[in-house]
Amino acid sequence: MAEVYHQQKQIKKAQRNWVKAIKINSQNKWATVSLGYSYIEEKQIELAEEFFIAKKGFFPNDFDFIFAFAHVYISKMDWKRAEEMMTEALALNPDSSEIKVRLLELCLYSGNLTQAYEYYLSLQDNLDDLPNSFYQAAAKLFSEQKNWALAFKYARKSVLIEPGNIHNHKLFIKTVRKSKKFQEALEFLLDPAILNEQNKNTILYLRIAIQEQLLKSIPEAQKVLSSNTIGLDIESSQAQLLQKRLMIKDNIFNTSIGVSSQLQTEIFYCTDLGYSLPTLVSLYSLYKHNKHKIRGKTIYVVANGETINIISKAYRKLAEQFNFEIELIDIGSLVQESIDNKLNTSYGVFTGGDSLSSTAYYRLFFSQFLREYGLSSRWLYIDSDTLIVNSIGEIDKLNFLGLPIAARQERAKPEVQKTIEQNNLQYGKYFNSGVIAFDAQHPDLSRLAANAVSVAINEGHRLLYHDQCALNIAFDGQIANLSTQFNDYYPPSDTRNIEELSLSSDSVILHLLDRPKPWDTLSYHKGSIVWFKMLEEISSFMPSSYILELFQLLQNTL
Repeated sequence: MAEVYHQQKQIKKAQRNWVKAIKINSQNKWATVSLGYSYIEEKQIELAEEFFIAKKGFFPNDFDFIFAFAHVYISKMDWKRAEEMMTEALALNPDSSEIKVRLLELCLYSGNLTQAYEYYLSLQDNLDDLPNSFYQAAAKLFSEQKNWALAFKYARKSVLIEPGNIHNHKLFIKTVRKSKKFQEALEFLLDPAILNEQNKNTILYLRIAIQEQLLKSIPEAQKVLSSNTIGLDIESSQAQLLQKRLMIKDNIFNTSIGVSSQLQTEIFYCTDLGYSLPTLVSLYSLYKHNKHKIRGKTIYVVANGETINIISKAYRKLAEQFNFEIELIDIGSLVQESIDNKLNTSYGVFTGGDSLSSTAYYRLFFSQFLREYGLSSRWLYIDSDTLIVNSIGEIDKLNFLGLPIAARQERAKPEVQKTIEQNNLQYGKYFNSGVIAFDAQHPDLSRLAANAVSVAINEGHRLLYHDQCALNIAFDGQIANLSTQFNDYYPPSDTRNIEELSLSSDSVILHLLDRPKPWDTLSYHKGSIVWFKMLEEISSFMPSSYILELFQLLQNTL
């Protein structure tokens, strides 16, 4: 009965019946395993852990029980414990390819690439009996090793075997971008072996994403999308968004040069080569909605020397066009020794399987030097993945309540609670670092900022959310609440209309967090069109070659 209810998705009834079965026979393994899995499926992770611990004595050396138990720690993102239990399961069933694949992935999550590669090699002995998950895991492994040719090979195989798996799609697109095998990928997506009725639309959207990536093939992508012969629903919101974005991008890259009171708060951004274009777009959106407030003002952008050499032309063109200044600050002039190799930017949960740029930490380094720049003690850091949609003037009235910084509390989710507990944040609050206000005259700011830098460099193992964790650890209890209007979370799942938001003062800075980002060809979010419209406006006065150079650098980060 439990299994019947489970198939009908009546989980509570299924659980009650599994409990009854266990009461009748305390050593009923399958009822025990199924009940434990159901707790995990229902996100009752603590209950699942307590249950498995209580039952472990009945099944001390049982492969199926230990394998199920390991998934508790996978759900908790406790990669070390999960790896220990999977290793225990492998000892009981040393020929299990599925266990080896799971261990390969767990080693990737924990950053142990050497051990992950050893599991990959051990799986080569049994190529005829590999689980479907192997190909995705292998693609992840070689992506992390930057072996993009092999990563593409395995990602392509994973799409061929499981064309309906959305995770395979994202991995495939990433490896195409990195390996530059665009033409080979397009030919693969036309293979009748995967282009069947069941997944035709999905595969065609992947094809359009790759053609759009190539930029020169955008007209071809437009033809594919508008064709009446491919069977796509061209009236769907997804297709309409694609059509708009392709039209805007085509216009951008074929366009030649086109011809109150000042804000008291100083503003700074941090950027790198990959995020230099989003930073430019955010700067333009700041100008667009604050023309008079930033006229004649200096906006600061912190980057490394390599980035500054490449972006300076475009950034200065933007500033000259609208009569304000952009000062590019080389992080190397502030930090005497190289810091990049000391920072935790590895493959992790927060970054969705991608490495993080060390630039994310620059806001912590620069906050120690704010007194040396600008004319005001008030500073505002703004992330690159933002759009300013209203006047920012109210930030001048921010009340710090005697504290050195202000930020908005992070969204409530299990990972946040985990890092609060893991790092013993005694005030129980965890703040998002996408927009931070600083009181540069506060006597404790430099000391606490230096503490954050020290944590970032020396205690990277504590940082689930990378630089954001370092900030929260160092400033625990010393962070005032920043109004949500200055860090309005706008993830891909948000259905609000940006045009409507811009008519209200309730939203000033939209934070385009989570993935895919608006500039990603896999994004179907409203923010995508607004972002590209901003870029299109920039293209009316800036040489397309400037934008194209930065756009190609951006695509390398996707």
